[in-house]
Amino acid sequence: MASHDDDVSKQNQLIETATARKAKAIILDNAGADATVGPVHKAKDVGIRKFLIDREINKTGVAVAQIVSNNYQDAQLGAEKFAKLFNGKGSYVELLGKESDTNTGVRSQGYQDVLDDYTDLKMVA
Repeated sequence: MASHDDDVSKQNQLIETATARKAKAIILDNAGADATVGPVHKAKDVGIRKFLIDREINKTGVAVAQIVSNNYQDAQLGAEKFAKLFNGKGSYVELLGKESDTNTGVRSQGYQDVLDDYTDLKMVA
């Protein structure tokens, strides 16, 4: 399994290659909200347009667009279905994604904001 540092390193290498080849645009599902700011900013400095898909970065104005779904709302809808399937009771475990993925926290909050209202549903880990 690749580590976050490996993902960032590979991403940076690909952005550098695109920059060296004078790409007109980069479409990127980035490796992290903070780790991607520098490489994307460098590509902007040489005039390459960037379109970020699925994950935002922690800086505005460096990408043409950041296209993301409403992860909070999606998680709330998923939580409602989850609660319904379990008739509002039982124990469950929450598995989180990478900490560097801003969507991880957003999705977790969406789930918890719904599931916390079901007093007979217990998160055990």
